[in-house]
Amino acid sequence: LGLDYVDLMLMHSPCKTPEQTMDVYRTMEKFVSDGKARAIGVSNFQASHLKDLLPGVQVPPAVNQCSMSVGNHDDVTLQFCKKMNITYQAYSPFHGSVDIFHDPDIVAIAAKYKVSAAQVVLRWIVQND
Repeated sequence: LGLDYVDLMLMHSPCKTPEQTMDVYRTMEKFVSDGKARAIGVSNFQASHLKDLLPGVQVPPAVNQCSMSVGNHDDVTLQFCKKMNITYQAYSPFHGSVDIFHDPDIVAIAAKYKVSAAQVVLRWIVQND
């Protein structure tokens, strides 16, 4: 990349076993101690994965990046991240089981407030974080 460091390095998903996940995460911790990453985090981890990981780490994850939309959200993991001071970062806000651009409730709310359906959904995510 031609950089001295990265601001945030994420583990894309848990490995097949908690031991493998821990090995990868410990390697990432070394990037922090060596100054190659300012922060590290995880992606697509459920609360159970975080519960396995956290007792064995020196540097807690700064972020857990997960899919979150009106039709697809993991409230248990979101609450666990809040409790553990891990930022829950949403991706794919328009994806899920609800067609946000045609859902009658979302369209009605958007019309009421004179905003787009996308704005309603993004606001919902921010308010539920």
